[in-house]
Amino acid sequence: MKKIVLLVILFCTIIILAFVLSKNGSHKILKITGNDEKVILEYLDKKTNDIAKPIKANGKMYSAFKLLGTDQNKIYIWLVKMEYTKIGEQVSNEGNAVSVPVVLKINKNNKGISIISHKYPEDGASYGKNTKRLFPPNIKFPDYEDKVKLEEVIKERAEE
Repeated sequence: MKKIVLLVILFCTIIILAFVLSKNGSHKILKITGNDEKVILEYLDKKTNDIAKPIKANGKMYSAFKLLGTDQNKIYIWLVKMEYTKIGEQVSNEGNAVSVPVVLKINKNNKGISIISHKYPEDGASYGKNTKRLFPPNIKFPDYEDKVKLEEVIKERAEE
């Protein structure tokens, strides 16, 4: 009788461990390197005009992002993208701007990442529904101060 009870306990333990490991394995965390961050920033500057593009003739878009999380083939970020124009020696952020969560679909190899595509929740009535569909529930969006810091990074980039 004791052997049967021990076997049942062992069997239940194995089932629970298998369940926990399968859950954790489905969300493998990617390590993002400094070079990966440069790839992301370049992609955001050049390939996200569907999110925001310059509206002024001499405007240029600059991006900054906060890493929110990863899994094996996706990177979750908060993107701030702002348009700056140069008037003489002064730069001004008159123009288009956006602050939005974005999912980057990526390939990872030993040389780093390559970004395949991106998705973001579009404005409007379905924003909340799309956000829940695109982002896992453990992703926490940045607060106001984090967004202000991203805007400061963009201003520094525009002034360079």
